[in-house]
Amino acid sequence: MPYVIEYGNGSVYIGDVREALPHGVGEMFYENGDYYQGDFFYGKYDGYGVYMYAIGASYEGFFSYGKFHGVGTYRTEREISKGTWRSDTRHGVFHVKNLLSGDCTKCVFVEGLLVSKGKSANIENKFFRTYKKREKAPRKVKITGVPTVCRICFEERNLHCNTKCGHMACGECWDKVSVCAVCKAKKETITRLYWN
Repeated sequence: MPYVIEYGNGSVYIGDVREALPHGVGEMFYENGDYYQGDFFYGKYDGYGVYMYAIGASYEGFFSYGKFHGVGTYRTEREISKGTWRSDTRHGVFHVKNLLSGDCTKCVFVEGLLVSKGKSANIENKFFRTYKKREKAPRKVKITGVPTVCRICFEERNLHCNTKCGHMACGECWDKVSVCAVCKAKKETITRLYWN
């Protein structure tokens, strides 16, 4: 069952908790309008996640100890950058698409410093075909004591429970998977949950 933590600064966390810290899969709604959805490890972003800034930029990829670390995509209104990050800095090969001109550039970074840059017309279809414009981060959060958010698709739906492990997801998502998305337990009997 997901927990709800309300912080003194107005931020709200909804998700798994260990030792009173976000741990596992969850969502963080920040007072300034920023939003994070993904994996946590003892209060830090760790694993795969999506961070959406209130100003419209977003990062989707891997985190380690609260920093961009691993393969990820950073999007702004002007460009999309896909590549490898190391402790919040670009490190390795990046493919950058300028959304205003449509130009695609291959860049090489070492510890955040640009060491090589060249145009490439062939990278557009390979690296940028899955781009979708994301919605802005939500400003208001509706919180109730009843869990209604699916743990797989993160949409509000009627939840069903796996009797093997007790984790919850919507019926549509349970139909698509053979194991629990949270703990990888085998799917046994799926029961619809009803709340008073």
